[in-house]
Amino acid sequence: MKKNDGKGKRIIWWIVIPLIFIVIGGASYYYFFLRGKRKKDNDIQLTIYTVKSVKHTETVEVSGNIEPVEAEDLSFHVSGIVSHVYVHEGDYIKAGTLLAELDNTQQLYDLKKVEYDIAQKEAAGAKRDIELLKMEKQLKEKALEYRKLYASIPGFVSAVNIEEGDYINAGSKDTQVRIINISSLKAVVEVDELDAPLVREGQKVLFNFDALPGEKAAGRVEDIPIEGKVTNEGIAVLDTEIVINNPSADIHPGYSFTAEIVVKNEEKILVVNKNAIMERSGRKLVFKAPRAGSGNSGSMGSGSRPRPVKVETAPYNKSEVKILSGLSEGDRVLSAVELKARFSGTKKESKMNNPLSIFGFPGKRPGRSRQGGNR
Repeated sequence: MKKNDGKGKRIIWWIVIPLIFIVIGGASYYYFFLRGKRKKDNDIQLTIYTVKSVKHTETVEVSGNIEPVEAEDLSFHVSGIVSHVYVHEGDYIKAGTLLAELDNTQQLYDLKKVEYDIAQKEAAGAKRDIELLKMEKQLKEKALEYRKLYASIPGFVSAVNIEEGDYINAGSKDTQVRIINISSLKAVVEVDELDAPLVREGQKVLFNFDALPGEKAAGRVEDIPIEGKVTNEGIAVLDTEIVINNPSADIHPGYSFTAEIVVKNEEKILVVNKNAIMERSGRKLVFKAPRAGSGNSGSMGSGSRPRPVKVETAPYNKSEVKILSGLSEGDRVLSAVELKARFSGTKKESKMNNPLSIFGFPGKRPGRSRQGGNR
């Protein structure tokens, strides 16, 4: 009996001792690893954004190409040979300036002849014949005037496409002389139907030209039509005229531009990074950062539980939103994006955590599922 009791005790020790080591190992694992990991997770650093004030001007963006406020494409309406060209490209001329003439030898002859006939009839006292001849004289004078090309607006000669000796065909659609008035420049831009109610005549327009980086020009809204049009995309727009008075000599007609119509003057607004905003059940929330600490990041320690604050926002730019209510300038708020990712990860870890894993027991058999499927 004593020998068997000794043997039984030895067997018990062989079982108890390994269990003791397992328990000690598991406790050590929990204390030094899991507890330390949990503390580290509680002290996770989150980005902090500061609510700031900026000066904001509400504008409507448009684009197009600038052109002269006035332009005139001139050509002869009768046939003939060009006898004189009086202007050159780049000349500045006044309204009414004679630009070019066609040969008028035949027309001068016809006019002189009818004047001679009138003189003869006046000497003979034939009043009825004189009346008809005077009407004929008016026609000859007009025919002579048609041989001349005049400018009806002041400006610069931008093109001369004829030379002395050229033959001109009546009714030609080619421009023979072009005059442009660039004392002002204009553009007709499309204003979307959604923006149209904000645009008024006289509003300031700020131009940016692709060819002149860094240089801005100021203009105004000149004319808004009472009738819109529908584009090929099915969008209703108003062809609105905007002008630049006394433009810089560096701005040439034809230059492309983007412009901003100032529909609301400069005001001070509050903005914050979009990542600070969380949407939940139709509401927009932010989480104020703990007061302790400073810098660009915040610690989520065990004593720091951020409370949600309801805010109202409006679009501002690609990275920020406009704060309408709920926050003040200088408020510091946590990154809602990082918070959401952090809490989602913690929740997922708690669901997957298996307390028996520290003893080496698997939490789930691979390849088995209770969700149906083929067995």
